[in-house]
Amino acid sequence: MASRYNPAPGWPTPPQGWTPPPGWTPDPSWPAMPAGWQLWVEDGVAPKAKRRPVRGCLSIVGGLVVLIVIIVVIVVVAGGSKKTSSSTRSGATGTSSPSTKGLQFAADVALNSCTQDPTTGWYDAALTVTNHSSKSSTYTIEISLLSADGKTKYDTMLADVEALAPGQASPQKAQSLTSDVPAGAVCKVTSIERFASTS
Repeated sequence: MASRYNPAPGWPTPPQGWTPPPGWTPDPSWPAMPAGWQLWVEDGVAPKAKRRPVRGCLSIVGGLVVLIVIIVVIVVVAGGSKKTSSSTRSGATGTSSPSTKGLQFAADVALNSCTQDPTTGWYDAALTVTNHSSKSSTYTIEISLLSADGKTKYDTMLADVEALAPGQASPQKAQSLTSDVPAGAVCKVTSIERFASTS
């Protein structure tokens, strides 16, 4: 098969069929010929492009995988730290969320009476809140109005006490605004939330 002249990249393209004369050398102003470049190739065969070594490709892919893993670990650790910090801050202030819920502070609340107004039919719950803690506290108390057997709930009454000093007692009254409650209903304290006051 015949050979043809294959100019290096950046060199001028000679006329078809041109053959360098004896003693011919490239113009010094032309770009340098790449290492291993073949000036003569078989006619009709394009020069083969160099393949990137497989080992180099694997190294690049491996590096990207390691980088992604590091980023994921950083994001997870940062998210966990933020959540822990937020939880600690909320518990420290004691104003944005209650220290506990339910009836953990049942000893602080005494339900004195549960009576029905004969005129309006509304029920009133009288209670006394006593702060047995060592800090000024705010209370939110929920009283349920139930049937005598406790199976039917007619209404929910609320009582709030703000900044109650340690050892101080405060009489409170919670009222139901539901008039269609049958006689004989009972009041029951179903939830007590105590917050540490900041003032």
